[in-house]
Amino acid sequence: MTIVGTPTSSGDPAALARLGRMTDSGVEPTLSSDDLQDCLVASARIDLNGVYRDNAAWVPTWDYNAGAAVGWARKASKAASNFNFAEDGQRFDRSQVYAHCAAQQKVYADKAMGSLPLTS
Repeated sequence: MTIVGTPTSSGDPAALARLGRMTDSGVEPTLSSDDLQDCLVASARIDLNGVYRDNAAWVPTWDYNAGAAVGWARKASKAASNFNFAEDGQRFDRSQVYAHCAAQQKVYADKAMGSLPLTS
C-alpha cells in the first residue's frame, strides 16, 4: 500500500511510528531509531507527480510494506546468531526468533510495491 503524506522531512514522526508498530521495533531483537529511519528511507517512493525523493518538490510517498520488510530483515540479521541449546533438562529454541523475523520479512516484502520512473 502506498500512502501519500504531506511534505515533511524524511524523519516524519507519524511514518516512523507506523513502521515501529509494523516491525514490533521495541521487541527483541529491537530496532533503534536509526534502524527505523533506514526503513523509512527504503519505503520512499516516487510521488504522484513523478518526483524523486531527493527533489525538494517531492511529496512524501511511502510504501510502508517495503519499509517493514527492511525492518524485519534487519531484525532477522540481529537474531541470526541465536542458536538452540539444552541445559539442565531444559531446551531453548532460540532459532525460532530468526525464523519468525524471516517469515515476517517475506510477508511484508510480498505486499510491497515497487516504483519505476516512466518517461516518454
